[in-house]
Amino acid sequence: MMLLFLDTLLFLLALSMNIILFYFLVILLSFFIYKNGYQSLFKEYDESRKQKYEEYRLVQEAAKKVIRSGKLLSKKEL
Repeated sequence: MMLLFLDTLLFLLALSMNIILFYFLVILLSFFIYKNGYQSLFKEYDESRKQKYEEYRLVQEAAKKVIRSGKLLSKKEL
């Protein structure tokens, strides 16, 4: 988390002072954070996203099954 704060601080410093070396440092730090820190920073988000996708996939499979069986709107119910 500290690296993310440092990267943000360097980015703001690079924008305000317009020093090209800081831009490269920000880029390198960002790649490092993306490669090594993504799992720890966004673990809960990824888990909730995977859970929502699994629920969506189950609903989609159930809808396909109902549509294929023709039980969605049968003439007896109308």
